Amino acid sequence: MRNKTIMAFFIGIACFSLTACTNNTESNRYTGTVECKSFYVTSEVAGKIDKVDINEGDRIKENDLAANINADVYTIQKNQAEGGLEAAEAAFDSIPVNTPDNSKKQVEGKLKEAQAAFDLANLNLSRCDVKSQGSGVVSEVLVNKGEIIGQGGNIAKVLDVDNKYIKIYVEESKRDKIKLNDNLKVYYNGKKAGEGEVSYISTESEFTPKNTETKSDKEATVFEVRVKLNKNFNYSPGTLMDVEIK
Repeated sequence: MRNKTIMAFFIGIACFSLTACTNNTESNRYTGTVECKSFYVTSEVAGKIDKVDINEGDRIKENDLAANINADVYTIQKNQAEGGLEAAEAAFDSIPVNTPDNSKKQVEGKLKEAQAAFDLANLNLSRCDVKSQGSGVVSEVLVNKGEIIGQGGNIAKVLDVDNKYIKIYVEESKRDKIKLNDNLKVYYNGKKAGEGEVSYISTESEFTPKNTETKSDKEATVFEVRVKLNKNFNYSPGTLMDVEIK
């Protein structure tokens, strides 16, 4: 009977220690969402969309073609500017030797204006091929063939999935436990999914955002922390993950 009592005592201690260890681990885990920066592919000229060259889910690189704007108007403008430039060059080349300096400067000025107009027309014509200014995965295509788009209009939204991070909010009492460049373990559904590096710690506290889980409801203010993930991290933006603070 005495042996059973002793055994029960030690089992109780072991269970208590295991529970305490588990609770301690859980108290140091913070839930956050996988996020990444995004950008819009925009058109620098207005016009009718002749073709959309990308689809949602496509991975695109910088300078990849995203869409084509009808170039008819811009081709005409270029031809007009080219004619103006040729006329200005002819006028400049035919200036008599004894022409007063003021008259020469006027002709030179018109030549520069014609050159600038031609360069701008050429530039706008090239902008009819709308290209991506960065790399990533297309999350939304915002236009269709045949639609009219204004200057600065968005063609598509692209996620920079090679630069993902998890954003968490940490209580002020735990702020000193985290430092920039710390490597922290990341978990998905309780299982380790990899590690991340602390890339950002807010210098100012803020009130706990809505729908944000913290480990202490007694603390009204928290610090935003971002944990950068490597390029091979397979979890998509929007996935809920846990980050463990050492």
